[in-house]
Amino acid sequence: MSLHYVIDGYNVIRHASFQSKGHLSPAASLIQCIRHNRLCGSMKNRVTIVFDGYPTMGNPSGPSGDCEVLFSQNLSADDLIRQIAEQAANPRTMIVITDDRSVQFHSKAAGASVTGVEEFLTAKAAANARRLRKADAKIELSSVDAATINKELRKLWLKEK
Repeated sequence: MSLHYVIDGYNVIRHASFQSKGHLSPAASLIQCIRHNRLCGSMKNRVTIVFDGYPTMGNPSGPSGDCEVLFSQNLSADDLIRQIAEQAANPRTMIVITDDRSVQFHSKAAGASVTGVEEFLTAKAAANARRLRKADAKIELSSVDAATINKELRKLWLKEK
């Protein structure tokens, strides 16, 4: 089951934990951060980033690979996120990333999950660090333990008595 992340774009890029890449537009910088740090997990997950206003020359709009960038135009980004959550076919697969309490409330009422910006930006980094530490830790088995495991596996797989 793939998830659908709906991200309040300006809420994220204006957060103290977000580190922008100097020459990129805010939208492109956020997309790069999401991809590089795998903030939305699997590449099968849908990502929709919502910004206030209209796109400018440097800001991509529409699909950008695995990320869709929407500009709210005459609405506020908050109103557009609320509409997306309310109109979702399966809101239980949706995760809304915002610190705006009103958007959080409406998204939860629609059945979506909500994550704050700080948690979104730092939780994945912490999980990646734990995963790397686990990969670095080598499991050493004694020859007796290895023989015991092999014996048990032979019983299970080879039906030995």
